[in-house]
Amino acid sequence: MVICEDCGAVLDEDELVTTRSYVSDYMGGCYENITGCSCGGSVTDAERCDICGEYYREDELHDGICKDCLKEEMTVDNAIECGKDGSARVEVSINGFLASCFSQEQIDELLIKALEEKINASDADANKVIDMAEIWCGDDEGYFADWLKRRNKKQ
Repeated sequence: MVICEDCGAVLDEDELVTTRSYVSDYMGGCYENITGCSCGGSVTDAERCDICGEYYREDELHDGICKDCLKEEMTVDNAIECGKDGSARVEVSINGFLASCFSQEQIDELLIKALEEKINASDADANKVIDMAEIWCGDDEGYFADWLKRRNKKQ
């Protein structure tokens, strides 16, 4: 599949149009054949978004996922799940006694419960957490896109 740089149409190879274009008067006239969209625009390779299935230029995708789908997936729940990934974890200092009383999973559960309470406390707090999730996921869109692909393969 290809996508037109001018009109955005997604075309199959057999839908391309070849036109003869005048280049110069040299030796009675020189022409070249140009293959492109029927609107006259040039085309480039297109790839399908792994989530929505729409076609985009390769440079518009992050690890096979379009920006709109990435944005839609930047939720608090996905940020929490992505953050559980070993390479997305952040080392923090914690009271040694408390760390000895709770496992990493229990600490995560306690923090998630505190986050849920914060979200439920007010609309302003909820919106702030939603914004923070988008920022956290967007800080490394490539990593987040890769995590989404791995998650989707498991499902």
